[in-house]
Amino acid sequence: MGKRSERLGKPQLFKAYGHSEWYQKDIHHRVEKYFKKTFPQEMIQVSKEEAFPVFEKGT
Repeated sequence: MGKRSERLGKPQLFKAYGHSEWYQKDIHHRVEKYFKKTFPQEMIQVSKEEAFPVFEKGT
């Protein structure tokens, strides 16, 4: 992953909490697929930087 993430200790945090499999370069694709199973497309906005759904007002 990125140098900044390494400096912030993200790999160690993911490992410490047993979530190493979620620390992947293209995880945003996996996250988007996961949320599409539950939420309508218009409620999901996933980016490489955030990899979390964004809920728009009024939805």
